[in-house]
Amino acid sequence: NRAEVTGMCLREYDEKRTMELFEKEWKEEGLEEGLMRGRQEGLEEGLQRGEKKGIQKGEKKFSSLMEKLQRRQLNRLKRRNISNAIPDSIGVS
Repeated sequence: NRAEVTGMCLREYDEKRTMELFEKEWKEEGLEEGLMRGRQEGLEEGLQRGEKKGIQKGEKKFSSLMEKLQRRQLNRLKRRNISNAIPDSIGVS
């Protein structure tokens, strides 16, 4: 029995077909690995770009808020100076 199975296996073994099957499997594995790497690289690049854009947006917003704060402080100082100047000018008249 064993010899018969061995003989049958040897007769039915088709090296070319076997290699084609292996090649197909290897290509599929390579494609899958390549896609995974590509996705990972794309994700990393996207995160870096998004982070950079977020930082730029945050800096712009921060700068805008600082300018508003400075204008408010300047306006308060001007009002104080004006209100302090009014009694002096009234007293001088």
